[in-house]
Amino acid sequence: MSTPSSQKPTVAISGATSDLGIEVTKAFLKFSPDTFSRVLVLTRNPQSEKASALGSLGAKLVQVDGALQPDVLKGVDVLVNTLGLTVSSEVSDSLFEAAIAAGVKVYFPSEYGIIQNHAWFHEITRHVAAARNAGAKRLKVIQLLTGMFTEWVFAPYVGFDTKGGVYTSLGLGTAEKKIAITSIRDIGAALTRLAILALADHTLVPDQVRITGDNQSINELADIIGGEIGKKITVVDEPVTKSSGQPDGEGLSSFIQCVFS
Repeated sequence: MSTPSSQKPTVAISGATSDLGIEVTKAFLKFSPDTFSRVLVLTRNPQSEKASALGSLGAKLVQVDGALQPDVLKGVDVLVNTLGLTVSSEVSDSLFEAAIAAGVKVYFPSEYGIIQNHAWFHEITRHVAAARNAGAKRLKVIQLLTGMFTEWVFAPYVGFDTKGGVYTSLGLGTAEKKIAITSIRDIGAALTRLAILALADHTLVPDQVRITGDNQSINELADIIGGEIGKKITVVDEPVTKSSGQPDGEGLSSFIQCVFS
């Protein structure tokens, strides 16, 4: 699974116009063309504003609609999946299936946050196991776990109402428990480095990698953010209640409770 020094690898990114995908694509473009010969953006709409912006930075836009076909990945060495949980299993699995058929060397599956024993995460675990089983010794599958995304965690629906001056632990049990958070820019940087290492020698990178930008409790975050904005943030610790109509059938609040447990 090594790449000759005379042959610069190509990376393809699926879901590149998502919030995470954009930062991941930008991170790889920083190494192009010196390290990566091409950075391919796999997108349903190459004419979209986000896709066009990535194209102006040097990415090659490739239109993909539905399940990924092997011919799209011809000559690709690294495939990065930044598709969200709303994507069907068929589309998600088509990525590693096409990667194996096309001879891709390294695959990074989505999601990058955390893995817990909850309905939202069962599909991630299944997908990763299926990719490893199908790829056997032909495809290096690297699962990157990062904790909560910094850019997404500070929101009222996750219990962080900075504007209202109240942070709620939402099932954490105690506001002193540390939680891992990592910025999506750092995730992009980590993916590029891991890809370079894995292409040089796949044994240098474990099958599962955990990183974190910071570990802070809700009390500590309240003090830090409150100090920055010059406003006291009150921390309350209370259990969540399930709500209906969410994608997993259990409610978003139960998902949050699992995340912070």
